[in-house]
Formats: sequence, C-alpha cells, structure tokens
Amino acid sequence: GGSLEDLIEKNRKDNKFLNEDVLKTILHQMSNVLSFMHRSDLAHIDIKPSNIMLCYYTDNDVTYKLADLGHVSQISSFTVDNDGDCRYLALEIIQKSNSTSLYLDKCDIYSLGLTLYV
Repeated sequence: GGSLEDLIEKNRKDNKFLNEDVLKTILHQMSNVLSFMHRSDLAHIDIKPSNIMLCYYTDNDVTYKLADLGHVSQISSFTVDNDGDCRYLALEIIQKSNSTSLYLDKCDIYSLGLTLYV
C-alpha cells in the first residue's frame, strides 16, 4: 500500500530514484485512466504523487490507482475557481485562464508528467 509520494520519499532516503520500468508502468496505467476520464468529459485536476496509490497483489505485481477525486470537473463546463496542489498544476489553471477548459485534459497530462519527473 501507500502512495507514490511514500515510495519516492523512501527511495530518496536511500539515495535512489525510481527505475525506468516502474516509471513506464505508472505512465502507462495513469495514461489509461486519464484517457478514460477525458473521453468521459472529466478532468482530475489534482494529479500528484500523493494521489497515486500503490496496490500490491504480490511483491512484483503492483497496480497504480488514481485517488482523490475531490477536484474532478467536467471539462466542458470547467470553472476557473477549482484549485489543486499548485506544485503540480499547469500554469493555465494557476492563472485561472478563462480558456482553460479548451485544454484541461492536456493540463492533466502536464501534471502527470511533472509527477513522474519528481
């Protein structure tokens, strides 16, 4: 169990980084989740390491789950008063741009990329 944030912190304490295979798995699984959400006209808006949960089935079999749906918004009717963790938000959301809904799905992708870069 735990979150991606917990795993990152554990690795930092050991002076390690997440290996490329783990990052690719997270990217693949989260991309599938976001693709489904975006096709359903929904954006998460608060993607960050603490909102990606680890579910272990065996020592070598882990599934990553996107959690904290408290900021999920309908893309087509997004209002600029939604706030997530500004460390992982796209600038368009931070600046509360009125045209943000035009690329809100891309803002989720930006946040995922930043999450995996950390």
